Amino acid sequence: MANPVSEKGPAQKQPPQTALRGKLTRARVAERLGVSISKVRSMEDTTLHPEVINGVHYFAADDIDLVARATPPAGRSRASLDDGQVAARVFRMIDNGKELIEIVEELEVTPELVRTLFHEWKTDLFAGEDERRRAAEDAAEQRQLQQFERDADRQSRDLDRMVRQIQGR
Repeated sequence: MANPVSEKGPAQKQPPQTALRGKLTRARVAERLGVSISKVRSMEDTTLHPEVINGVHYFAADDIDLVARATPPAGRSRASLDDGQVAARVFRMIDNGKELIEIVEELEVTPELVRTLFHEWKTDLFAGEDERRRAAEDAAEQRQLQQFERDADRQSRDLDRMVRQIQGR
């Protein structure tokens, strides 16, 4: 005779559909956020606050929408932000008192970039523009001096060649 007791244990009652309206399972949350289910688990009780119904974790869809808006879309890391977006985030983080290491870790950018942006953040707009103009003028002057040196070298070689030709005749 077959065993009348199931090996699976007692069946759990499904909650009524009205109790689940607007709630998502871990799998649906992971899909919505573009992360793994284990990442969803690690976010529980910090960023995400599930409601456990019959042993299943359910999340309010509205809460998940807020988290989704606060994090970059799947496939787009913070490091892939354009230069202006990175600068704006670094400036905002500096304004909020974040340290270099915190900014580098959160935005996943190099310390050199953060230092450069910190210098820009500290620099007055007009002083910064004067500094940029002076640097451009210095660079143009340096290029002009290098061109003069190349021209002088070429003229010296041409003169040597002409002297050799005259002496050889």
